[in-house]
Amino acid sequence: LTIKNGSNADVTNNYTISYLASPASGIINKMSLTVTAVTDNKVYNGNTVSTASPTIGPLASGDVVNAAPVQVFDTPEIGTTHILTASGLTIKNSSNVDVTGNYTINYIASPATGVISKYIVTVTAITDTKTYNGNLISTVTPTVSALNAGDAINAAPTQVFDNPNSGTTHILTASGLTIKNSSNVDVTGNYTINYVASPATGIINKFAVTVTAVTDTKTYNGTTVSAGLPTVGSLVAGDAINAAPTQVFDNADAGTTHVLTASGLTIKNGSNVDVTNNYSISYLTSPATGIINKLGVTVTAVTDTKTYNGNTASTASPIVGTLAAGDVVNLSPIQVFDNANVGTTHILTASGLTIKNGSNADVTNNYTISYLASPASGIINKMSLTVIAVNDTKVYDGNSIS
Repeated sequence: LTIKNGSNADVTNNYTISYLASPASGIINKMSLTVTAVTDNKVYNGNTVSTASPTIGPLASGDVVNAAPVQVFDTPEIGTTHILTASGLTIKNSSNVDVTGNYTINYIASPATGVISKYIVTVTAITDTKTYNGNLISTVTPTVSALNAGDAINAAPTQVFDNPNSGTTHILTASGLTIKNSSNVDVTGNYTINYVASPATGIINKFAVTVTAVTDTKTYNGTTVSAGLPTVGSLVAGDAINAAPTQVFDNADAGTTHVLTASGLTIKNGSNVDVTNNYSISYLTSPATGIINKLGVTVTAVTDTKTYNGNTASTASPIVGTLAAGDVVNLSPIQVFDNANVGTTHILTASGLTIKNGSNADVTNNYTISYLASPASGIINKMSLTVIAVNDTKVYDGNSIS
């Protein structure tokens, strides 16, 4: 305070001035300051950091920014509607004294939304070789390109063949990768995962199965068919026999050293699809020899009646029992009386039958032929003979002899 008189002369020294503090305190309000986040675009990197710089409203004269404000996205996840918020501004005066407390700093969210794009990762299937097992599964692990720092594989990707069948040109494809962050939170949605097929083809080899003929014994029937059932080795889980294998004798003739061979196995999967081509089938002969026994056939002489003619021949035809299908009589059997004399109790016996098959080959040796006598006796009647006296003339000699 200075004081002047009416002539404008300073008379301050004529006063003893007592300065008294205000009975009521005064107020200096904080200066309002706005810090506004700006929009930003980035690729997902697992954090909320934004590299853009927020805008700062005017400061008091002589004051400057000490620590510049930073801004962050609301979440680290991908999306197009992110809100960015600023923080961290400090202010100093010309004496480098922090005067941040003199400001009310209003942090304003970004007026335009921010974008976090997905991070691209590539998962590449690799070639694999396996034996057919009825499924597409490959036990090899696909390769995964680099993830964001701090992220790690959660569920490892798997890969499959394009189909389960045997072949050398299979394409393998991967799938199933999930990713987690350091807090074990699933962040797979923040990635664009490109699954790339195997650059080299995969191979599924055929599954080996053995079919073994078994020994068999049968009676000759003109065919090589065996009723035995070959044994089939283990199939792949889920597959089953479609057409059961059959087996045959090496030839149709009677004998004790026959070799049996199998064939004809087909295999289906659980969907009834034929998968035989996925197997390498080895057909093995029977370890023990098979037997074809002779077929028994009965040739029965029939009763006959004739007039004595000095021989045992009978013109009747014996009865031949049932032959194997396809076989026929080659030489018909004959029959004879037991002797040439007249009588009513003759026994007739047959012999001489031979048999051929449909190819006219003699197959008599495949039969045990039982010749049976006639069940009823045969008859040879006496032969009638006429003796006629002739005329004669003689001289009396006392008797009747001519």
